[in-house]
Amino acid sequence: MYKRQVIALGITLISAAQEPVLLRLNYNAGDVYVIELNTIMEQAGETAMDMQLEMKLAVKEVKDTTYSVEMGIVAVKMDMASGGMEMSYDSKIAVEEMDDTGKMMHAQFGPILEATIFSTLSKRAESVITKVEPSIPGLDEMAKSASAVVYPKDAVAVGDSWTIHKMENGMDMEMIYTVESIDCLLYTSDAADDMQCVD
Repeated sequence: MYKRQVIALGITLISAAQEPVLLRLNYNAGDVYVIELNTIMEQAGETAMDMQLEMKLAVKEVKDTTYSVEMGIVAVKMDMASGGMEMSYDSKIAVEEMDDTGKMMHAQFGPILEATIFSTLSKRAESVITKVEPSIPGLDEMAKSASAVVYPKDAVAVGDSWTIHKMENGMDMEMIYTVESIDCLLYTSDAADDMQCVD
């Protein structure tokens, strides 16, 4: 079963139900997801980068509080401008059709596209353990960034925000997520606190 999950610097939950919901992963063994990650970085007119990653996540094992998953980067597209120089790379373009810069970037990104990332995630989407095979320096951090959305401990409603602080490669990053809307079918039982979104 293929499912599509989109993660960006802001998270949007599409919604009709406006009651607070508890955000948690709800994977099943055998599920396969496609994750699209778009990162846009700008630095005071000096450097601008727009990088899009497409990753495939396969759920291998489900335990009481964790999920064992395997991820792989399927495609990379990057546009970068720095110091008056522009570079572009798209892994979906055949190598023989790339310019010299694209070929140079392909030599760097090629091994990343072949690697498998093994990760153990908590129900709140926290990465508990991550390893990469073959070992590629920095790819484990990139994989953690791809699952950077760590859900809040408490239920959230439309308009609620939560903040995640991460220290990565010497950069202190603050990511603020705001619930814009919530869209789901509600499954309720006799217990008032036993509600979950079902797709």
